[in-house]
Amino acid sequence: MGLLGRFFSGSARKLLEQIHRDTDVIQMAVAHKLFPLFNQKYGKERGLTITAAVTNKLFGKVSPAHSKEDLELAEHYATDILKNDAEVRYAALMSCRAILLHEADIKSGNEMFVWDTIQWMATIWTLPPDEATPHGIRELATTLYNKYLQKK
Repeated sequence: MGLLGRFFSGSARKLLEQIHRDTDVIQMAVAHKLFPLFNQKYGKERGLTITAAVTNKLFGKVSPAHSKEDLELAEHYATDILKNDAEVRYAALMSCRAILLHEADIKSGNEMFVWDTIQWMATIWTLPPDEATPHGIRELATTLYNKYLQKK
C-alpha cells in the first residue's frame, strides 16, 4: 500500500472511531430519555437494569449481564418503543448502521449481532434509506446530548 493509501486508510479509521464514540453519546441520551419510564414502573435499581437492557437491544449491543427475563422484557419494551417513538427509532437505527460500519472495519465479530438488530427493526417498521454519515451521526449525537444529557 502506498503512502496515500495508508493516509486515507488511517483517516477513514479515525472517522469510524469518531462515529462509534458519537453512537455511545446517542445511546446514553436515549437511556436518559427512557430511564424515567422504567424508574416510575420498577424503581431506581430495577429501572436502571431494564433501561440498560432495552438500550442495548435497540443499539445492537450484547447484554451478557442481564437475565433471560430481563432480555425478554427488554425486547418487548424495545419493540413498543420502536413502534411509538420516532426519535428513539431513528437514533437507534442510524446508530446501528454506524456501529455496523465500525464493527466490520475492526472485524470484531459483533457485526452479525448488529446486522441482526437492524433486520429485527425491519420487521417492526419500514426502514428509511438514510445513510450513517460522520456528519449526520455527529449532528444527531449533538442534538440528543443537548436535549437529554446537558445539565441545564
